[in-house]
Amino acid sequence: MAKDRNGAKAEPAYPRLVLMMDDRPDRLQPLKTALTGAGYNVETACGAEDAYARLSARRPDAMVLGLHLPDSTGLTLAERLLVDVEFAAVPIIGLILESDAGNPCSDAGDLFDGLARAPLEPEEVVRQIQSSLAEATPSAETPGTADAGDQAEDILQQILTGLPESQFAPGTAVRLQALSEAAGDGGSLPDYLRRAGILARAHTARGRAGFSLLVRLCREVASRGPDPAPEFEELRTQYLENRSAELGALARAVHSSDFAALAKAGHNLKGTGAAYGFAELTELGRALEMAAKATDGVQVEAVLDRTNLYLSLVRTALADG
Repeated sequence: MAKDRNGAKAEPAYPRLVLMMDDRPDRLQPLKTALTGAGYNVETACGAEDAYARLSARRPDAMVLGLHLPDSTGLTLAERLLVDVEFAAVPIIGLILESDAGNPCSDAGDLFDGLARAPLEPEEVVRQIQSSLAEATPSAETPGTADAGDQAEDILQQILTGLPESQFAPGTAVRLQALSEAAGDGGSLPDYLRRAGILARAHTARGRAGFSLLVRLCREVASRGPDPAPEFEELRTQYLENRSAELGALARAVHSSDFAALAKAGHNLKGTGAAYGFAELTELGRALEMAAKATDGVQVEAVLDRTNLYLSLVRTALADG
């Protein structure tokens, strides 16, 4: 948001656009009326694919996604947007419009900047959107440069030590971009650094969660020695694909309260993550095993959400590399 001559935040020169998605847009009509009355432009999409078509035409200022069962298309769209750094700065409000018993999005704090449940109160959703937009407005960044002599590991460790404030500190995005350029075109590190630099400007739940995971991953990759064989990167990619494919089975295990299977999966992840160069997965596996042994379903879901976030970010960068 721009500032006026006195330094106060000025209103945008054009009405902000809110994109709402639900397979039954008619039930969002009261919310559309409230948003229009609050001065927003509103577009509605019927399902995730329609929403993506609209996103390709114009990036909205905020999004409202229906997350109802049985298909949870809003959650699916949010997960796709989560790894798309171009939309990381767009706040997303999730709507649980039907029975949420067992709804996987109930504790999806890494995905949404707000959640609203039935019976829907349009004024409360408008308030959440206004609050999220105010928080998501990036502050002015002081130009800076990265010392080419600095070690990437040291810079990344400084950022990690200062989280969460360091994400939005003046110069963080510029520094990460400079590190990305200095890393050249080899391997996945330049793209991880570039994505982290973009997320450094994203004051959203998705931006904050993705930034901390990516910076830790960057530090991890920067500290690795050269691969023992050229094909090891391909083995890493296949390992990540396999772990991602397991998430569906683990989600079913959560719903059937199969904590033994969840504990076994966590134990395996704990033992293999670091061996393939992903220490974060080892820590996530340890957390999953502990939560499953304690039969703590809420914590298990939280760990799986974070695992899904991590895998999505890593796999997308590798696919684009």
